[in-house]
Amino acid sequence: MPVTDTKPVSAASYFLLVEHREHLLAFLPYAILLACPFMHLFMHHGHGHHGVQSQEKERYKALRLHD
Repeated sequence: MPVTDTKPVSAASYFLLVEHREHLLAFLPYAILLACPFMHLFMHHGHGHHGVQSQEKERYKALRLHD
């Protein structure tokens, strides 16, 4: 992102922090609750791939037995 694009964002962030601190603090519990599903998805790398690691471990063990 170019520097010229970050200036309006940083100015708006400063204004929100200085002038509307009580509004932001009131929103904080909701922001934490909204972050939970995103953290779950990003930390698990999506759904549907739960058995991949165990299959890879079994292949690795099988290859080691043949050495």
